[in-house]
Amino acid sequence: MSPAAFPAATLDPGLPQLAGLTTSSGASDLLGRLLGRSLRVLAVTAVKHRPGRRCILRVALDPDGIRPAPADAVVYLKVYGTDRAASVGRRTATCAALQVGGPQVQLPPVLAVAPELGLVVIGGLRGEPFLNRLAAGQPGLTGRMAEAMAHLHAITAAQLPGDTFPRHDARRELAPLAARLRDLEATCPPLAGHARAARQSVERVHDRAERLPWRWRLLHRDLHPGQVLVDGSRLAIVDWDDAALGEPAVDLANFAAHLRLAAMTTADTALAARFRRAAVSMVAWGRRLDPQLSPDLLRLLEATTLLRLICIHRGRSLSLAAAGRLLRREGRMLNGAWERLTDDRPRG
Repeated sequence: MSPAAFPAATLDPGLPQLAGLTTSSGASDLLGRLLGRSLRVLAVTAVKHRPGRRCILRVALDPDGIRPAPADAVVYLKVYGTDRAASVGRRTATCAALQVGGPQVQLPPVLAVAPELGLVVIGGLRGEPFLNRLAAGQPGLTGRMAEAMAHLHAITAAQLPGDTFPRHDARRELAPLAARLRDLEATCPPLAGHARAARQSVERVHDRAERLPWRWRLLHRDLHPGQVLVDGSRLAIVDWDDAALGEPAVDLANFAAHLRLAAMTTADTALAARFRRAAVSMVAWGRRLDPQLSPDLLRLLEATTLLRLICIHRGRSLSLAAAGRLLRREGRMLNGAWERLTDDRPRG
């Protein structure tokens, strides 16, 4: 969020508690009450703001006197306009306690939860963004990321407490995409025909989603390179708000599709090639580590992820011409994967 946009967060009527948190003194007072010790806040910046729904604030602390010191003396305040704070706190804390990404993967600690304020306080983690390290040529990143996913996806409902993690089925995965494509069809005339064809394909799969080979494993459900930090040989995965039980291919497809988008939206041809190779490597690692993974389901979900990303990025990082080409290509990929998944003809 740009500095000019930051004051809007303090005036969000759907998140009235923000008004007292976006100053150093307000954040100091709140953290002191919640954490039971005096802290001096140096700065508060907004990382992400969805008006009326959620705002994430980055709080830089004076490290003097903090024991133990958070990573880089930073904590994050997640502020919600709904009653999500308690469930987000439980999911994040459970995943951290279970080391769901394996012993070499850090998850953010939950420092405090204040449901009455719609607030979760999360500790910071060290590391550089995954894409930055990939661009710098750090070796082994895709393999380590795939191994972290394999650890995560090995966890079943029987290993998790109560109803902390909701079930995320294929219909839940596809329904928002159909709505996004319908909106694109209505608001972007140059892409309307391609968006309509893609939407019809998505709706066809949605209506018969019970035919998809869906498993029930622990998912991050919003796993992309922007959620991963690299600190030497260790990874850190953040933002477990949407963790759920569902099909592991959802996470792998999402990560690979974001790498493909990064390749499409960089002007550096060498870097684009590196990102494309990383996407191919992620898929190869994922299939190797999960022999039960359906290749056609993975292709279908990667196509739906890219269709969603087109809706988000068209006209910005993606030109309308590129978005149109991608809509056609991923629509064909979706149809082909669906036909193979539902082909009941006997194999000879």
